[in-house]
Amino acid sequence: MKTYLLCYPRSGSHWLAYTINVLTGVAIADFPQRPHLKPEAVEGPIEHTHGHDKEFWDRFDEKNDRLIYIIRNYKECLVRHYKTKGKSLRFKSLKDELRGTCKVSTTKYTTDYIALLALYNRLGSQQKLLVYYEDLITSFETETIRVMAFLDVNNMTSINLSDFLRNYDYHRKNSILYYETNHAPSITRGHHLNFHSNQLEYKVRVKLDKYLQKMFPDLYNRYLERYAEK
Repeated sequence: MKTYLLCYPRSGSHWLAYTINVLTGVAIADFPQRPHLKPEAVEGPIEHTHGHDKEFWDRFDEKNDRLIYIIRNYKECLVRHYKTKGKSLRFKSLKDELRGTCKVSTTKYTTDYIALLALYNRLGSQQKLLVYYEDLITSFETETIRVMAFLDVNNMTSINLSDFLRNYDYHRKNSILYYETNHAPSITRGHHLNFHSNQLEYKVRVKLDKYLQKMFPDLYNRYLERYAEK
């Protein structure tokens, strides 16, 4: 049995991975190049993935493996991801990324936002934990306690949560520093939850909401309704 930290790109998983490692000492695979993680992270008991590699879908055991799924406003992470890749912010381009299909070829494997959420939805309740990025930022202590309980970490091998909270600003800056070692600079640094999505015209944001609600009503009503434009 293995635990996966899964998310769509630009959903804020680095901050959660950093927090888990610093609090528990638990290694997280796919983060071995980060200075704050231990070398054994390559073969760690927790693996971080965006689900883009075919090997993940081949090896993930839906009956036994566990999943921490971090989800973020689809408009926010889509715009951030597309801008980084220099892609168009047209409705059709964004809609296609949300459409809920996996394409497999001999050269490339891509996974969209809805396909990842559908995987989470299929799993049994004891196998999965949903973490909203926005809640992780605004209610960090509460969400971190939930994650630690899910991981069933009884002995903190690094520092306890109270110490982490006392030095929260230090850890936030440290996490961003390590993130920017391997990625483009963080723009919002966790201070603005709708910075990127607000760059879309209001009518485009509403159109995306309505598209998802129409095409995937069950997933939308369960998990995404909170992101609907007011």
